[in-house]
Amino acid sequence: MSRRRLALGLIIAAMGCVAGCTSPVDYLQPSTGLREIGCSGNERDAVELTYLGAGGFLIRHQGRAIMTAPFFSNPGLLRSLLGFPISPDTARIKDLLPPVDDVEAILVGHAHFDHLMDAIHIAETTATRATFYGSDTMMHIVHARPLLQTRVRSLELIAGDSSTPGKWEPLAGGAMRVMALRSEHAPQFLGVKLFGGTIDHDLAELPRNAYGWKEGQTLAFLIDVLRADDVVRLGPPAPDEGFAQPSLDVRAEMDTDAGKHTVHLRFGRDALRRNQAIVYARIDGVDATFAVARERVDPIRSAL
Repeated sequence: MSRRRLALGLIIAAMGCVAGCTSPVDYLQPSTGLREIGCSGNERDAVELTYLGAGGFLIRHQGRAIMTAPFFSNPGLLRSLLGFPISPDTARIKDLLPPVDDVEAILVGHAHFDHLMDAIHIAETTATRATFYGSDTMMHIVHARPLLQTRVRSLELIAGDSSTPGKWEPLAGGAMRVMALRSEHAPQFLGVKLFGGTIDHDLAELPRNAYGWKEGQTLAFLIDVLRADDVVRLGPPAPDEGFAQPSLDVRAEMDTDAGKHTVHLRFGRDALRRNQAIVYARIDGVDATFAVARERVDPIRSAL
């Protein structure tokens, strides 16, 4: 280790120790359980959000789950800055991590150890269905683990910025979608950014110290939770959608700015989409098949 790095590490560590002398936060009354926030609407439309600490959130919607990269290990400021070996604290992860075996996606904002190191261990041992989404650098680091090489995707090429929207990436079987947005990592101390740089090749092994977990392109994520009601397909109906013998045929008169307008709505068969019961539907004049939540259709069936 160079003397310059050692000196910088000692200076920043001393500053960190001073900054760490804060008062207790018990007065903030942090919540440790579930809390209702009084949203109206159907219970099936609810989003369950669990904070995991650091940048980690567990998001569940319509029986599907995704996660932003959690961090529990906390190897310590001095060990990290001085370049000593760091690794996941598996006992701490086991103790603090809630069940995540249903998680299908892990979003990683950048490739520093406090966003990616624990997430890799969790993906290998607990969230074994999850695919990583993040930057090119993150992808090259994850490739060091053979079991994860088919479960990682870079969103860097389709990420948006302040002037150009990114492209949506479907997640969790279509129950959610995400748009990556290019962002910047804040300086850690007095305008100084640590552990910067990128990695442009697949690694053979995971980094051994904090300096190996390079930032890469920092990404922010716009996460959109979706309802079952949406467009299933454009074009003519598929044979398995049940429109050869519609389960319900409705004509309704609607008032519009142009006057009265008759809408012809046909419902096909019932199905399960994104873990929610739906009915296929088509509207005359619109060449598309829609999915409508069955709970919205059942009152019409009962009335008729």
